[in-house]
Amino acid sequence: MRVQMARRTWSSLGAAVLIGVSVAALPVALHAQAATPLKLSVSIQRQPTGPVITITGSNFTPNGPVRLTGSPPPNTSQAIAFGPIKADANGAFSVRKEMQCTSQSQDDGFLEVTFTATDETSTRRSTARENATPWICR
Repeated sequence: MRVQMARRTWSSLGAAVLIGVSVAALPVALHAQAATPLKLSVSIQRQPTGPVITITGSNFTPNGPVRLTGSPPPNTSQAIAFGPIKADANGAFSVRKEMQCTSQSQDDGFLEVTFTATDETSTRRSTARENATPWICR
């Protein structure tokens, strides 16, 4: 009977140590990921019919979901949605979207559109701002 109790005690102790080490390592891994800032790059080409937007990101959670949005372009109230995005095995993504122009007022060129990428695994975010001129019809 004592032998069985000793085995259970050591078995329980081993499991507790293993769980403790795993839990202790988790903040270190999350901290290492959080220490690397997310990178977000926006490139917009102005076309006669509207902008062509290319957005790239890096340092996101590998193979993790990314939510990518843009603030409403000039003369609209609808935010820009980029659909479901998944970072690749290196934590990078690239998205291209063609849009229609939304304004004919040259004054709207002074406005900005803000793009936000949220790493849905870590909830970290990165933003980039671009001039709204590409949304103005010629």
